[in-house]
Amino acid sequence: MIKALKGVSARLLIKEYGEELKKKLWSGHLWNPSYFVATVSENTEEQIREYIQKQKKSEVKTVEKTYRYRIYPNKK
Repeated sequence: MIKALKGVSARLLIKEYGEELKKKLWSGHLWNPSYFVATVSENTEEQIREYIQKQKKSEVKTVEKTYRYRIYPNKK
């Protein structure tokens, strides 16, 4: 997951700031291969998973509502 995040962000940054960024990079690499992960929350992994699932359901409802109003703008 971290590798994917670094890869995607590096491609986006290079696309946006290519030449400027290359001048600042010593070895041509944007990210160091290591990483550190920590949390400041007291929540358990299960609580975090439940929160993410609720967010997904909420997002789906919002998308459905937006789609419905685009098709039938005057109906509720």
